Amino acid sequence: MSKFKPSLMIFFLSLAFYIDLNAQEKDFVPNFIPPSPTAYELGKYGQIPIGMFTGTPNISIPLYEYKTKNLSVPISLSYSSNGIKVDQIETNVGQSWSLNAGGVITRIVRGKPDEQEQSYFPEQDIATAGVQSPMAIQYFYNIGNSNGELDSETDLFMFNFKSHSGKFVYDHHKKIILIPYQDLKIEPYSELDNLGQERLGFRITTSDGINYYFLDDEQTIYRTSNAGHSTPETQTTAWYLSRIEHPTGDKIEFVYDSQGYEYVSSQSETLDVIFPDGQRGCSGQFYGGYTYATILNHSQIRGKVLKEIKSNNPYSGRLNFESTFQHPDPDLGGYKLINAITVSDKDNNIVEQNSFQYITTSNYRVFLSKITFKDPSKNYQFDYINSEGLPKRLSFSQDHWGYYNGQQNTHLVPHITDHFAFMLRDGANKEVNSTVSMNGILRKVIYPTKGYNLLEYEQNSYYGSKVIPAHGTSIDLEAITPDEFGSSYDQVQTIHVGFNQTLSVNVVVNFNIACDTTLNTGFHTAATLTVKNLQTNEILNFSTRNSSGIYIPREEGNLFSPGGIHNNCFLTNVPVGDYEVKLHPTYQCVFSSAHLSYYDQPETTIQANIETGGIRIKRVTAHDPVQNIDNVTRYYYGPMNNLTQFSADEGQKAYYISNSIERFPCIAAGEHADIEHVILSSSSLTNLFNTGSNNIYYPYVTLSQGGDNFENGGEEHEFILHRDSPGNSRWGEDIKGAPWTNFGWDNGLEKNIKVFKKDASNGLVVLNETNNHYKTDERNYSEVSGFSVRKKFEMVLGANPVYTCTDDDVTSKTIDFYCSTDHVHSWYLGEPMLCIARNANNTFRFIYHPCYGLAPYTVITLPQNLSNLDITEYKNLSYWNYLDSTATKQYDINGENPVTTTTRYFYDNPSHIQLTRTETTGSDGKTITTKTHYPDDDLTSLGFTSTQNQLIKRLGGGENGLHRIAEAVQTEQMVDGNITSTQRTLYKDWVQNGDTLILPEIIQTSTRGSSLENRARYKQYDEHGNPLEVSKENDVVSSYYWGYGYRFPVVKADNISYNILATAIQNSLPASFTSLDALLDVIVSSGASDSRWTLFNRNLRANSSLSGRMITTYTFSPMIGITSQTDPNGITTYYEYDSFGRLYQIKDHEGNILKRYDYNYKQP
Repeated sequence: MSKFKPSLMIFFLSLAFYIDLNAQEKDFVPNFIPPSPTAYELGKYGQIPIGMFTGTPNISIPLYEYKTKNLSVPISLSYSSNGIKVDQIETNVGQSWSLNAGGVITRIVRGKPDEQEQSYFPEQDIATAGVQSPMAIQYFYNIGNSNGELDSETDLFMFNFKSHSGKFVYDHHKKIILIPYQDLKIEPYSELDNLGQERLGFRITTSDGINYYFLDDEQTIYRTSNAGHSTPETQTTAWYLSRIEHPTGDKIEFVYDSQGYEYVSSQSETLDVIFPDGQRGCSGQFYGGYTYATILNHSQIRGKVLKEIKSNNPYSGRLNFESTFQHPDPDLGGYKLINAITVSDKDNNIVEQNSFQYITTSNYRVFLSKITFKDPSKNYQFDYINSEGLPKRLSFSQDHWGYYNGQQNTHLVPHITDHFAFMLRDGANKEVNSTVSMNGILRKVIYPTKGYNLLEYEQNSYYGSKVIPAHGTSIDLEAITPDEFGSSYDQVQTIHVGFNQTLSVNVVVNFNIACDTTLNTGFHTAATLTVKNLQTNEILNFSTRNSSGIYIPREEGNLFSPGGIHNNCFLTNVPVGDYEVKLHPTYQCVFSSAHLSYYDQPETTIQANIETGGIRIKRVTAHDPVQNIDNVTRYYYGPMNNLTQFSADEGQKAYYISNSIERFPCIAAGEHADIEHVILSSSSLTNLFNTGSNNIYYPYVTLSQGGDNFENGGEEHEFILHRDSPGNSRWGEDIKGAPWTNFGWDNGLEKNIKVFKKDASNGLVVLNETNNHYKTDERNYSEVSGFSVRKKFEMVLGANPVYTCTDDDVTSKTIDFYCSTDHVHSWYLGEPMLCIARNANNTFRFIYHPCYGLAPYTVITLPQNLSNLDITEYKNLSYWNYLDSTATKQYDINGENPVTTTTRYFYDNPSHIQLTRTETTGSDGKTITTKTHYPDDDLTSLGFTSTQNQLIKRLGGGENGLHRIAEAVQTEQMVDGNITSTQRTLYKDWVQNGDTLILPEIIQTSTRGSSLENRARYKQYDEHGNPLEVSKENDVVSSYYWGYGYRFPVVKADNISYNILATAIQNSLPASFTSLDALLDVIVSSGASDSRWTLFNRNLRANSSLSGRMITTYTFSPMIGITSQTDPNGITTYYEYDSFGRLYQIKDHEGNILKRYDYNYKQP
């Protein structure tokens, strides 16, 4: 977890200062001066991490890291995919790639936006008495019959920035609930922009006190077509990161341009069948038939596209993002992709530049093919599997999970064989097709080294019960009579029925056209088909099937007349046995034929690996071009002792069929007729996944290194599988499309890891094993209920429910705070809850129980009825979960004699949820404990002064606290309960310009239980949190002068105060310069060998106030590195860089080259 690190605790150039608690002789004064720079380090390429729990490749391409003194924003590309869905749209960097540059809060709006919903929610009534309590009936009646104007569902917010991600919801009191519970402070936030317009969004404070503001919003306008009139709805669906603020004043700002486009986001299709057929209405009229409907969902995006990243220190430079690549799909006009990122310094010199090259397909798909850098040796290339093989968006060629399956479907709804209402309809083949499901997936990553990673995939699958359909066979008979007839013209065959089943028969009877037409009497032309049980001599009776799927006796029996094909004929419940099948023409000049179908092998169920939606990584080959070696990693999705039986969980099956009722009021008061419908529906956005975004998870994954057979050993990884669960039906029928309850807090956590080798007998020997145990802690637990309410039909007036008032009911009233202004609300979560948006009018109202003011035990009639509603409750659960313990076993080379180490983790304070203790116990029984105290802990027993206690509490997470809750104020180490070392930090408020600046003043340590001693002292800071004077206790002081916008130390002087040093610096400046920053600004352009910098160094060392002092000076190219260092003797060392920002050579003060660096990759 990130910690607050004021500049005094940061090594310059990101070398973190830390204190070794075990050291006896340690310099506790941090060194702010950089070491000599090392050579430009070439990246390590070829390591692709795999999300093994889902079989997903997770590829990251670092581009640049934007930095200020205390803040940073890594810019990178990431690739992750389990297959491309047909309706999937590319991001702004191509198919399945994502640009990570800042952060965003996104929202799934369920119903109405939560911040606008102000209807009273009877939470306590529902919790104690259920949905049939008076207050609940009134609430749900209003929700269900409001035509969508009221809302009972919770929106889901998701955030992702820096190393933080998660979800949150509003509870029914507008309090933000984090999922899972984290040490973040999230609050609604509003401010006015430069034009006086209000900006509404969120502020997130991390545990180090850094504030992240999300204020640049994106709006989506939804509408539907092909289904009647749909009123467009405008909703805020995202808030982009606008700026970051550090407690010491650093600010990074994100600037956006507006981008608008409209497209069809998805489509859905519905087949509505009145079933059973022939239902009667109020007047006895019949209802039947079916309708198809296709609905297009349109989204108009009023979006944001990142334009620039900059800071309040111009020496940090800026990043510019160019988005001019127009998406080729004509239906996505206005949607543009990023084609370049440029990093510039203060003087607009280009420090780094990336360009993005794309390939487009004939079906308007866009793939990232190449990333170039200013330094060509850092370029990446990408290759994909049959990118031209993907269809256009909105194609019906989709499997159950939305992946391409290559079928020429004409519908989106599937072909259904197990429900008679749909058996005869033309539906889609939505089965998986592994030959095309990999189209468009990343196949190859070519690295700057000219090495590459080759990725191979296979279809997702799981081990389970697989149904082998019954094998069908048939016989054909043809009986023809000339101008005579008799039994000699009969056709007879014998069949064997091996198991009880229904036989299907098709019969055709016509006049024999070979006869004279004068012989065609019409009514004589006929034939009989008899099927006789040879064991009992019983003649079987034919049946037909009506529109409701019910078998009824065939009125004509076994006699068949002319007039097309008789194809609705069945022999039901035919038992095992041998049967004679006879086709007999009953008259002369008859042509007859019969086709009888039956099964000669029954349906069977076997255990096998079954393919399902999406793909997974099978093998990764890392090619080393220098040694021409391929390093192969093979992934098996099962345990090491059963590699071929895939461990995956099947997940939620697709659901398509639902039932509905159409209610018609009759003339008689209160009477009605219900017409039942069966609905087959399919949408390209149907949520088939009940946890996250994957339909399948793998509890076991085994890696083979060096090849497919563990040539270089392997690993077995075991994960926890714990899926979410459907909501609970509280009234009426279950709503299958309702959100699920997130019970799966530990889904995907790694439980066990085994590292093994192959021995001489090809057996697998475990060398190391790690077991992790996780815990959910109920000290921080919340749940927020949401209710999906579906209106089935219009209410027909009838009997309403009655209720008997209790003693509590007659006095029950609740105060409810709300904002009466018609605007976008933003809520302050205090007591009471207040709207803080501009022009807010906060007021309150009383919500009275229907029994209020009546006598106890009064029986009242409630004016609402819920019979036309379905209500499903789901919960948003906020768990606080963490790693509770880790146990490792290290075996010898033979897999024997384990050495065990167990580490337990303790989180003793639920208010800040930081790790407070670790206890590590080895095989020798010795326990090493580390204990950490934080600002929100009870520090009474530690003996801090009252002043220190007040300062430390201001660091904490309480009201008006700085939320630096993860900052350790004291750390202790113990062995078997005996303290071996302690470190404590004492703070001071170094008020600067009236602003609080609480930073360390004294570092204290002790060993083996002795008294704490002062070891380091900070005597002065500037307003940016930079230390100006630092010393060991009772030792020589070191003073620092900071330049380049207070970012880097440029002068260090020992045994002199900062004020004297600052005066001397001012007096040593060359003529015409009024400040050292002005001189440094010139040196950035002219170079450290500029004579004016040489003159300044000479003047400074000659200044009488610094006589005899040790003085070192530095210059920098602020976005590249150190350019010179002049030591106390006045000798300067110069550092020079090439055009790509790489250290090129180091020279001494006379221009002699001390070291030179050449950058070349090895060639094969």
